[in-house]
Amino acid sequence: MARTFGARAGGWGGDSVAVEARHAAVRLFAETGFDAVSMRMLSIEIGASTAALYKIWPTKQELLADVVV
Repeated sequence: MARTFGARAGGWGGDSVAVEARHAAVRLFAETGFDAVSMRMLSIEIGASTAALYKIWPTKQELLADVVV
């Protein structure tokens, strides 16, 4: 079952989901290209819910801007 936003033991966990997602996004974007990566693919990769990612970045373009800056 996917880990939801804040579901990590020992606290809120939202920041760690964002950090994991950024690292995975950079890797997936480099391996397969931005257009080929979906938010769902990213959520599966890190074991979080897609909704959790959309709470942090409403669009995939905002995630890209976040990891590029």
